[in-house]
Amino acid sequence: MSRVSRGEQEEQFYRDLGQRVLHARRKAGLTQQELSNALGMTRTSVVNIEKGRHKVLSFTLAALSQILKVEVSNLLPKAHEEHAIDQLLRDRSRQTQDFVRSVLASSAKK
Repeated sequence: MSRVSRGEQEEQFYRDLGQRVLHARRKAGLTQQELSNALGMTRTSVVNIEKGRHKVLSFTLAALSQILKVEVSNLLPKAHEEHAIDQLLRDRSRQTQDFVRSVLASSAKK
């Protein structure tokens, strides 16, 4: 059995995340353009997120959650949830980490 490299795991993570964003966007009845406007991004960026070609910043993940009215955990691939949050936040300032975790905690309470 061959081991999956970290790069391959990361690629699969973002593909899975993109599919979850796509499904949540459609369920919310939003077009890619509407979502991109709400995020302050280009439509191309939304396309790339949905196709798994764009690494989603933790702040963007929190914004997606709020705009799509889903919990962040519903956007994250299940096998990676806690590890993924840690990975997304690892290079961020303590202030940013605390902010994102507070947003996640407040959305989990709703």
